[in-house]
Amino acid sequence: MKRLFYTLILLSLATSSYGQHYDLIITSDRDSIACHIDSITDTHVYFEMKSGGNWINTKIEKAYIVNYKQNAIDKNLFVFKEGTTYIESSKQQISTENKPGVAVFFELGGKGFYSANIDFRIKNSHRLSIGLTELDYDYFDEAKGYGTQTSHLSPGIMYYYLKGNKTSYFEFGLGISTSPRLNVNYKYVDPIEGGEYSDHPLSLHGVLGYRYQKQNGLLFRIGFTPFYRPRVWFLPLIGISLGYSW
Repeated sequence: MKRLFYTLILLSLATSSYGQHYDLIITSDRDSIACHIDSITDTHVYFEMKSGGNWINTKIEKAYIVNYKQNAIDKNLFVFKEGTTYIESSKQQISTENKPGVAVFFELGGKGFYSANIDFRIKNSHRLSIGLTELDYDYFDEAKGYGTQTSHLSPGIMYYYLKGNKTSYFEFGLGISTSPRLNVNYKYVDPIEGGEYSDHPLSLHGVLGYRYQKQNGLLFRIGFTPFYRPRVWFLPLIGISLGYSW
């Protein structure tokens, strides 16, 4: 309990704003109260807290306060005494200490020739990335009457599930990217080889691999990254990524 008390004092002095929902008051009796501070005078702090299962408006003299700070804690990271917002303990199992919030990385292979991505934590062990991937597409050239191939930077999104701790994780992911042009699904006859062909604007991506991700540091990924485009092909690719997370 003493350790939690001093941890909360340090927390109340911090300036981080990520995931904050409650204000914090720490009393000289070592009570840690999650609340909503309404106003502060020279002698008192007026606030709203939960007591007896209901939210009540109350006040406390500054002489009995060790420290207080607005927007100090994430309510999801603490256990409260039943029916109150007195903090009882922290939920160590969902600590985000080594779970970086944002990352950027460059990938070779994987979703295509190469891609640039930005990666977000949406929940503990769940991440989402958006990026641009260089991909080939076959288009129908109306002027020439047959298909032509070109490449484009294609927008895409990926979901990742991470299993591990500290900095090393097993990674599973699924995603999709799309051509920036809409006429890739026209059928055409190949003028040289003959035969009727068609492309598709969507590409599906997967990953099964390893991720090393350090808070405020290196991000490295490598894995099996199957690629599938409907009606066109399935490719068992390998992807490797390098980036930075914070």
